[in-house]
Amino acid sequence: MLGVARLRTQPWYWPVFAVGAVLVVYGSWQVVHWGPSSSHALIGDAFFYPVGLAAVWLSWQASRRCDAWVRLRRAWRLLALGALVYLLGDIAQTVYELAGARPYPSVADCFYLSVYPLTLAGLLSFPVVPRSRQERMRLGLDLTVVALGGSAAVIYVVLGPTAIAGGSSLLQAIFSIAYPVGDMVLLVGVASLLLRGSAPSARGALYLLTIGLSFFVLADLTYGYITLHSTYQGGDPVDTLWMIAIAVMGVAAAFQRPVTGPEQVDAGPDRVAWVPYGAVALGFAVLLFSDRNEPFFPEVAMAAVAMALAGLVSARQFLAQRDLIGAQGALRHQALHDALTGPPNRLVVLDRTEQLLARMRRQPAPVAVMILDIDGFKHVNDTFGHPAGDKLLQTVADRLTSVIREGDTVGRLSGDEFVILLEPAPVTVAPEFVAERVLAVLRQPIDLNGSSDRSISITASIGIAVGPQPTADDLLRDADIALYRAKESGRNRYVLFEPEMQASAEAYLRLEMDLRDALDEQQFFLLYQPTFDLQTESVAGVEALVRWRHPSQGVLEPDRFIPLAEASGLIIPLGRWVLREACRQAANWHR
Repeated sequence: MLGVARLRTQPWYWPVFAVGAVLVVYGSWQVVHWGPSSSHALIGDAFFYPVGLAAVWLSWQASRRCDAWVRLRRAWRLLALGALVYLLGDIAQTVYELAGARPYPSVADCFYLSVYPLTLAGLLSFPVVPRSRQERMRLGLDLTVVALGGSAAVIYVVLGPTAIAGGSSLLQAIFSIAYPVGDMVLLVGVASLLLRGSAPSARGALYLLTIGLSFFVLADLTYGYITLHSTYQGGDPVDTLWMIAIAVMGVAAAFQRPVTGPEQVDAGPDRVAWVPYGAVALGFAVLLFSDRNEPFFPEVAMAAVAMALAGLVSARQFLAQRDLIGAQGALRHQALHDALTGPPNRLVVLDRTEQLLARMRRQPAPVAVMILDIDGFKHVNDTFGHPAGDKLLQTVADRLTSVIREGDTVGRLSGDEFVILLEPAPVTVAPEFVAERVLAVLRQPIDLNGSSDRSISITASIGIAVGPQPTADDLLRDADIALYRAKESGRNRYVLFEPEMQASAEAYLRLEMDLRDALDEQQFFLLYQPTFDLQTESVAGVEALVRWRHPSQGVLEPDRFIPLAEASGLIIPLGRWVLREACRQAANWHR
């Protein structure tokens, strides 16, 4: 009940409810035909007035809810104007019937035909998805397929017979042909509406609007067929299709949600991709099941339409296949390159290193790998923000690329770590020389945001490893060990890997693993060193000194494990243990 009450507070509730009630009454009237038979046409016309007025009012209200988005507001105002012109045509038609005159063409026909360009302008005014040149070409082909396939049906059902039948005057023939031509225009407009994509606030409204326009085209085609093969009078059952079309278009306007500004327009969903293929099926159905001796649709014309549809579909599939290949190439590039800085990622670097090592085994030549880490990069991020850090990484990547030879590789491993792979060449270049050039080019000021107040100079630490090694991972591991030694030695320098560094690195790693177990196994203990007040010559306090009783290396001094704890993130847990243990022992002393 609460949901119904909330629904009734919507400004469009009562007009939509009234339209539904009119449709129900109109349907019963079509079944029973109550009222005098002489007034049959006038009664049928009278039902169109409340539905037409509701469509005009609801479309105008939809435009008011879109004041914040000019393009969407213009679309609904054009549709409201189209609904108003259609209503004026109904009124003119009623005036002629009251006067007992049925001229053709008449003012009513002028109003009705004006609905087509106004409705098409409204459809084309809806916001669309920004498209690339290839996407616009595909959309154009899709709309051409819809126009050609739909035209085959319209021409066979209405336009061809109308042209052959002619009329008592050229003006009558022109107006008779204008209606089915307008239907073809609306078919293309509806297809465009489905295929171009829609704004989130208008998505439900556009689907209903498509249904309403489809009923409108169906009503026109049915009316054209009836007038060619029998007689038509106002209030005939075919009017029900127009009534439903106008009602659904009015309800569609009611589903337009309010907007506060331009929205992101999404691409058309995949479920409407059948539209061009439906038009092809419609066109071929007419070609296969029609009488090939029709004077307005001879066999040669049918063959031409079939060839045109097949050619358009083939062109559409070719473009789609080409775009798919391009998309696969773009995805492959994204998978193998760093998204932020552009150089190859770790996967590509490893693969190229493996290739060079394999070539080195056949033709001995030095293969050098350099791993570079920016000194103090976290401080840049914390001070200037992550966008500035991203700009710094991009600049570093560009500068590294500028100092290497053609054929060498710059890649990004992770974070602020880059790798340079030096390929063997006839003229050997010492990796130390390249490292010097890298350090020099990185020391040049880097402008982070286009103003001098954020120009900074950076340094880097570089580890160098020269093959041979069994695998690329081994070579990168050696360079990483040398990089760590460069950082230990004061940064802003390069270090060439030496075999003894491997043992030191392994010892460091084992000690780090032991440190993680030391906290859990209570291997730390405290020593206390008194502090004296020289004036009073008395003990002023004690200083707690932490020691590590290592299972195999004995008691270790803080300088052996404190830097390790800081580097591995264990300094905080260790500090908490020291504080907790000192407080516990102090409490025992007071007892």
